[in-house]
This record gives sequence, C-alpha cells and structure tokens, in this order.
Amino acid sequence: MGSRAGRSFVLAAVVLAALVAAALVTGCGGAGRPPPIVELSPPADTVQSRYSEISSAAWLGGDRWAVAAPNDSAVGIVDFAAGTVTPLGGRRPKPLRNPSTLFVARDTLYVGDWGLRRTTLWTPAGLLARAIPTADAVRGALPEARDDPGRFYLDLAAPPGSDGSGNRDSAAVVRVDAGFLRPDTIARLAPLDIAEVNTEAGRRFERRVFSGSDLWGVVPDGSVWVARVYEN
Repeated sequence: MGSRAGRSFVLAAVVLAALVAAALVTGCGGAGRPPPIVELSPPADTVQSRYSEISSAAWLGGDRWAVAAPNDSAVGIVDFAAGTVTPLGGRRPKPLRNPSTLFVARDTLYVGDWGLRRTTLWTPAGLLARAIPTADAVRGALPEARDDPGRFYLDLAAPPGSDGSGNRDSAAVVRVDAGFLRPDTIARLAPLDIAEVNTEAGRRFERRVFSGSDLWGVVPDGSVWVARVYEN
C-alpha cells in the first residue's frame, strides 16, 4: 500500500538479513556466547489486521485505503493516520457475501461480489449507495474499472471446458455500457502458460503454478493499457 508499506517491508528484510548473518558468525565460532535474541515489532506506519490474505487494494485519498480479503469474505477500510481497520458495511455486512474485486472511480468505491452476482457502490464515508447486478451478456463477470463517461471494463476468459483446454485461448478486455447490454472487445490478453497433465481422471490442461499473467488498467478517458508477461 504505497511507499509506507514498501518501507516497512524493506526494514523487515534488512533486520532479517542481519539476524541471519549474526547466526552464521556465531555458528562458525563454535561453542561460546549464546546468540542474541532480537524481538521484531511492527514499525509505526504499520496497521495490523486479522485478515489472512489481501488480494487487492484501492486508494481512497489521504491515508485511507480499501482492501479486499476474499478468504475472510470482507472488505476493510484501512486508515494509516488513525491506525485502524474498519470493516466496510459493519461487523456483519449484509450487503457483502463474497467480495472479490474493488476499484475506485471518482469518489465512489465499487465492490464486486461473485456470490451475490452484483457490484455495490459505496460513498467515501463507507455508506452503501446502490447495487448493480451483473449480466448474462458478460457471462456474469464483474467489472474491474470504470471511465468518466460511465462505461465499465472487465476481463472475460474463454470457457475452460471439462478438460481445461479452453484456458489455452486468450482472454479479452471488454468494455460495456452502464446497462451491461453492449459488450465490446478492447484488447486481447496473452494466453495463460498451460501444461498438459495426465491424472486418474484423464488428460487435463492446467496452469503452471509460477507462471505470470498480463495486467491491464483504464485511465479516466477510457484509454486501456496492457502490461504483457508473454507475447500474444
């Protein structure tokens, strides 16, 4: 989350490297003084939470960020100035079930929920404004960006099929109107790095564990950028 999280990570890495070096020196010296005990405490600009994993984040301005924690079925509002993490919608947010995507357009936070098949819109104060259902025209995919004219953007992968062979095809970056009625392909993403494997259930095509994937984004005027990891 910005430079603060980066500085915290670097600081922790430097301290860890120093501890490893000290342990090696002590080990080479044979029996002698016991190794030093160092307690690592979080830096002052770190906000602790109970979320097991954060998949994405969106800047809300100032010291505030929205973070998605799909494994915890939650979206949190992180305030670095106050050192707090507040669940979006309250402790038991009925408007959210399985949040998986989030982004900010102008002053609105958009949270996509695959369980409820909709995207909810939230004010800067964390109040629910309204909800937009997904549509069959985009096979239920959730939007991941919106431009100033009000069009949504999402990526749409090919149907994988029973054996996963569809994953060898390119995914598309799709632009759709506010009513989700007229989708239009804007760009093609590089196919995933797929390997053919033989299992007890038969032959399948699986994605390689440490393979990369293209990234894309939208600027307010509707221009789309794509950062490619593979040639398409």
